[in-house]
Amino acid sequence: MMAERSGQDAGRPAFTLVELLVVVSIIALLLSLLMPSLRQFREHARTVACQSQIAGIGKCLISYALDLDSFPITSDETGMPVSWRYGGWSGSNGGLWKGFDGGSYYIPSAERPVSAYMYRPSQLGETERLPMFRCPSDAHSRRVAPMGLDIGDMSAYEDIGTSYHLNWHWFELQTRVPGIAQDDNRDIDRVRRGQRVWWKYMQRNAARFVTLLEDPADYALAKHVRIEGNHRKFSKHNFAFLDGHAEYLYADTRYLRGADWTVVDEAPPYEEWLPDR
Repeated sequence: MMAERSGQDAGRPAFTLVELLVVVSIIALLLSLLMPSLRQFREHARTVACQSQIAGIGKCLISYALDLDSFPITSDETGMPVSWRYGGWSGSNGGLWKGFDGGSYYIPSAERPVSAYMYRPSQLGETERLPMFRCPSDAHSRRVAPMGLDIGDMSAYEDIGTSYHLNWHWFELQTRVPGIAQDDNRDIDRVRRGQRVWWKYMQRNAARFVTLLEDPADYALAKHVRIEGNHRKFSKHNFAFLDGHAEYLYADTRYLRGADWTVVDEAPPYEEWLPDR
């Protein structure tokens, strides 16, 4: 019986080398057609995850503001805001920031206001990572160019401890006292005023006013250029807004406001922000 079955199998025609090559070629062609779609699906999933994370941090900012009646703006020694020190961890590159400019840009995890608000003290050690602050597609820190530092292809999360920046652009423009030179506007009281007025005055634009933005968007706004965002789309970025929602939006970052978003108040009440005399 076994010999007879083997004889039948031996009589069947086999695949030729050409036929095998054709099949392999068809499979390779199908894979090449499917791979871009698979990459798009994967990036879409990362975009949604990032949007969820930035929304979660944004809601914590709102809770912080409701509890303390101010926003967690932190400044360097000159009184200028530092957009990444509101939350996150100290970052694996913390030694560099400790040594740069006298350490004025460095702040450990436990002293970052929102980190201390979101996590237990035991989770805020010097090297304890805080994964909620990491965008899944964060691959390159944009602090390289503005700071002039050679840190290679380190992600923003690894570099400064967070993929998301606090919106400081309104602060830079709108807490500046009119008639005073820019260099003379760098006072610590300005930060205290900024902490108070953000929550008070920005509520009128809550649905459009950006509280958090991804690292590439922060860089692009500072440089007034348009660049590819974390999620491989040109001039598209995740934003968290003052009313608690988050969106993945096209934003022409050559400007400080768009139809669906703004990083500055529409009518800054300078006269109410002057320091006491």
